[in-house]
Amino acid sequence: VDLKEYLQPALLFKAVEAMISHTTVFYVRCLLVKADNHCRMRGGYFKDTERALDRMEGDIVVFKEFFYGLATDLPGMSNYLEQELEFLDWILEIMRIAAGLSSSRISDFVILVHKKLADVRMTKQLFEDLWRLVNPYKEFVLWNIFDGIEDDLHDFDFIRGCATSDKWFDVCFNRSRVPGLRINEMLAQLYLQSKRKLSIKKPLREMMRVMKCCHAAFRTKRRG
Repeated sequence: VDLKEYLQPALLFKAVEAMISHTTVFYVRCLLVKADNHCRMRGGYFKDTERALDRMEGDIVVFKEFFYGLATDLPGMSNYLEQELEFLDWILEIMRIAAGLSSSRISDFVILVHKKLADVRMTKQLFEDLWRLVNPYKEFVLWNIFDGIEDDLHDFDFIRGCATSDKWFDVCFNRSRVPGLRINEMLAQLYLQSKRKLSIKKPLREMMRVMKCCHAAFRTKRRG
């Protein structure tokens, strides 16, 4: 209510947009921090996985109700809200599949998440960490799936050329230019800070270097 009362429509739109993006990024980060600190030899992270996932579903419902309330008078915001919070629905369903609580096809979600992250290695690491939370003893199932689909992921037009600076320059120049509002940027920082020996760290260092150059170029462009 305060936002609608004190902010002009254009600023209100940007504020709500940033809140939605940050909520998604923060929630996923909290899950992955748990995975990063969890020893897979102890089994799943949650004492009652099904109950924990039901609570996650409740969290997502609360997010949607709150933001849809803010988006009522903002044309175009509902579409953005649906696209952003849909990622949390994907995360929840992936964890349910890993826990054996859903009959959905995991390969379908690999493709969806990969389109969002635009990096095969990052997508694979994210899935491994979600598996680590609920069913670490069955990670080999995930490896087999990626072995069968990884070549196909590289065939997507959106992915082609993602490792180049030009592609990452384009990725940086979207609606989420503010640091901390992008899922892939958060994942890169989290995995680089991890104490685990992750094979993804070396390519991520190059990716972050390119993204910093993109941000610097954007700031220069704005000043010009």
